[in-house]
Amino acid sequence: MFTIISDTANYGVSIIQGAKKEWVKQFVKDDSMITTLNDFIDTQTTYTRQMIKTSADIGNAVSKELGKFPNFTTVK
Repeated sequence: MFTIISDTANYGVSIIQGAKKEWVKQFVKDDSMITTLNDFIDTQTTYTRQMIKTSADIGNAVSKELGKFPNFTTVK
């Protein structure tokens, strides 16, 4: 389950970060600024993808542990 969620989130990250790079390509004319902005966008991408991976790992670990709890039935 968390794989689907993280794949979807990573797809969204790719779209947004790609749009940022396209904006830089279209509107920024100074080569040093282009390099700096693209490096910043790449760093944002790396950070965001790592946060998505960490969240998915935590979700998987928690759901595995919750699966170990015994099922209690209530007396009717």
